Amino acid sequence: MDGRIAIIGSGPAALATAWRLIARGVRPLVLDVGDKLPSDIAAQVAELRNTHGYWRQSVVDALTYNPTPKGQALPKKLVFGSDFFHGKARVHSPLLNDSFIDPTFAFGGYTVAWGGAMLPLRQADMADWPIAEQDLADGFAQVLGRMAFSGQDGDALAGVFPLYGAQPQALKLSAQARAVLARLQRMDGAAMVGGQSRLAVKAAECRYCGMCLTGCPFGVIQTFDQLFAALIRQDLIDYIPSVVVTRVVDTQGGVTVHAVDARGQPLAPLPMSKVFMAAGAIGSTRIALESMALHGLEVTMLDSQKFAVPLLVPEAETAALDELNTLPALFADMQLRSAGGHWAHLQISSFSSYALDAMKQKLRLGPLRLDPLAAPLTRRMMVGWGGLHSDQSDRFGLTLLRAHSHGRPVLKIQAQPTRETRSRTRRAMHEMARRLLGSRMAMLTPAAVIGPPGAGFHFGGSLPMRATPHSPLHTDTQGRMALSRHVHVVDSAVFPSIPATTMVLSVMANAWRIAGEAAL
Repeated sequence: MDGRIAIIGSGPAALATAWRLIARGVRPLVLDVGDKLPSDIAAQVAELRNTHGYWRQSVVDALTYNPTPKGQALPKKLVFGSDFFHGKARVHSPLLNDSFIDPTFAFGGYTVAWGGAMLPLRQADMADWPIAEQDLADGFAQVLGRMAFSGQDGDALAGVFPLYGAQPQALKLSAQARAVLARLQRMDGAAMVGGQSRLAVKAAECRYCGMCLTGCPFGVIQTFDQLFAALIRQDLIDYIPSVVVTRVVDTQGGVTVHAVDARGQPLAPLPMSKVFMAAGAIGSTRIALESMALHGLEVTMLDSQKFAVPLLVPEAETAALDELNTLPALFADMQLRSAGGHWAHLQISSFSSYALDAMKQKLRLGPLRLDPLAAPLTRRMMVGWGGLHSDQSDRFGLTLLRAHSHGRPVLKIQAQPTRETRSRTRRAMHEMARRLLGSRMAMLTPAAVIGPPGAGFHFGGSLPMRATPHSPLHTDTQGRMALSRHVHVVDSAVFPSIPATTMVLSVMANAWRIAGEAAL
């Protein structure tokens, strides 16, 4: 394997890097932990997928069960009732974690659990970046051209957030969503735009079964385990699972990759000519800290603050959830004064049982059954899932400790919430509420739930790109640290700031750019 080019991970940055290297005539070696959905749950999913007609309710209940709303502000995302993709403390990667976020070791990264939201970065959110929006344009176009993509060309959203030549297929909208969309489209002003949601979804294959938030049995949401599996079937990459990369060590003309297996046992070192680190922001930061033996140093991780808020739409009723695609139907994006001119992002969905549970907890109604009592109201409601730029958001501290477990150092993840962030979030919600009144939607801010740090899993910035790096943990515009000129970090760890307007598309566009510029 001497002289090979390696990619660490199988999430968004890894996929874009693999695509770009393949286009350059390279057959990359992908090193990944590769956790997958437990086989018993996968069998139940296959039963739903292969059953034409009535689904066994016991199977549906098992696959949609999520106990996490109890006792906390927001539910933690599960896939078919499983948390397999949450990378909790493992023998190979011990953690001390008091936060909402986890690393992930899943095949496909966190996309196995995502809702597919994809918007490009705009220059207003890149003031502190050493590259410009135009540097990502080719990456946006190339990524969108290789994926299933749902949206609407020609709407107001497309006038501000370009489609880069993509030709999306539109999902069917409910009558309620169509009514709101029509009003959003009539609102004038470049500082607020609305349109049909942009999602990595195979729109033509959607069955509108209402299970989107717990996992699609039909694979309609474009998860990256599907896309990596295709590269393996096409014999375009070499893929090795159960590999946990721990350190990368510079050598003359290359780099040596050190790793352990799933039991924490050392594997034979792998000499490489080049390594692209795409292990996710937490994973790549951990590898960097261990490679440089930076124990006890707290590294700052940035976040995009999230909140959930009910929206009252008086004249329009929703359909039954089992007749809908329950992913966000609409996007509304606004440049807010309270957010320093950055774009704030609102994803608007049908009202769901998750939203009702969250509202009951927020209003301290305990076990009171609101479902039948609230039906006339909830049929006229939608849910907004909002996000703010990292300049208005909380942060995390990542520290690699000298304490060892099974011979491995422990990574400490510490959330750093502040009252100031909650105040900023409330101000942003009130400004958004005033803007939305023009579309005859009332944002019920007293019932809003402000998420804990990391609630949307949109974080990064721990190894930020700088025009002139002046710290061992800074990277240049190709994601390289002082650690090695042969190692390129390509995931969100290198983002100097975190946008509110989704993450995956921008992560992939930047990875495409770096993998194209890197000397091979």
